[in-house]
Amino acid sequence: MFLRFFICTICIISTSTIINAQYIGFLGVKKTIEIKNINQGKVLYLSKCANCHGTTKAAIGSGLQKIRLYRSGDYLYRYITNPAKFISENAEAYQSWRKYKVLMPAFPQLSIEGINKMLDYLDSLPYDSNNYPERRDWKKL
Repeated sequence: MFLRFFICTICIISTSTIINAQYIGFLGVKKTIEIKNINQGKVLYLSKCANCHGTTKAAIGSGLQKIRLYRSGDYLYRYITNPAKFISENAEAYQSWRKYKVLMPAFPQLSIEGINKMLDYLDSLPYDSNNYPERRDWKKL
């Protein structure tokens, strides 16, 4: 089973290479994110996801900023790497697909590390919960 990770807080400490982020996940370990990871995540996100998911609010597909507060790493990895299969196995994923009525392409080449870098990038951007009204009824992890 894949580990659950999500960001609780993010703040830039300085213009150096460190961003302070707290993750809740494997053994409650806190992790520091480096700016190079955010930059790599930006490149991946803009090339694979931004056209359909937008950056700070939904577009054709659901918005992904701060999604780790609501969906586990396992959920995200399985949805991104093989959405058709995961939708057939998971009721929440099926409801999401029904809402947007678009099956996203599979990205089996993306690793958990790459997915987390993309989400680190998104979570480093200013967040406005008003851009995600569908989440008002979602349970946080």
